[in-house]
Amino acid sequence: MHRETGRPLPMSYASAGHTGRQAMMAIMGRLADRPIRTVKLDYRGNHISLGRRDGIIQLVDGQAQPTPRHLGGRTAARIKASILGMSLWATSHPTFGLPTRTRRVAAGPAMPRRNRNRTAA
Repeated sequence: MHRETGRPLPMSYASAGHTGRQAMMAIMGRLADRPIRTVKLDYRGNHISLGRRDGIIQLVDGQAQPTPRHLGGRTAARIKASILGMSLWATSHPTFGLPTRTRRVAAGPAMPRRNRNRTAA
């Protein structure tokens, strides 16, 4: 359910990203015993493929209700293909954009070295 409007969320990739983020925040909040932050649904529209050469993009308002504005045809299919391509790339590169370590992680406990100068007895 949409927290602000009380309406069900649309079944789409766009809302899945937001609900997934909300689930992650809930898990992290419960594990750390902290308040659970809510994620705002910033939902712009639906996109549907009708084969490789045709598609529809329906824009929505702030309450996820359809607006009269839409885009169709080959252009919509290309935009949808681009959105899916970016999603696949982002899924395969989950740490892209995160800060990298500037210092090395401390090594574990030192392992004893074998005595190489053993004398045969």
